[in-house]
Amino acid sequence: MNKKGMTLVEIILVVALLGLLAILISTNAISMLNKEKDKKITEAQNRILEACKTYCSLSANKENNQCKGTKPLSVELLYTDGLITEDDYNNSKKKNSSITVKIENAELTCNFN
Repeated sequence: MNKKGMTLVEIILVVALLGLLAILISTNAISMLNKEKDKKITEAQNRILEACKTYCSLSANKENNQCKGTKPLSVELLYTDGLITEDDYNNSKKKNSSITVKIENAELTCNFN
């Protein structure tokens, strides 16, 4: 008897293997995308903290200096003053949107609340 084609069991095995392969590939792709997104947010937060220091340095002698005391500095203020980009501003909304400024021993530090 001549065999032509594949049996039903062989077809089911091939489809199952292809399904498993697709699941593995999509899981890895989603994981890579999430890592890239987290990296982008972390980089944006670092730029925002640097902008905070720049803002405080530039406004040190102004009367409406937001860096004096313990009042939180808003990320929106840094954006409206042009110290951060729109992308950084939008990424900041996903995590924290206010910054605490401390000045100790003449050293300025900015941290997210």
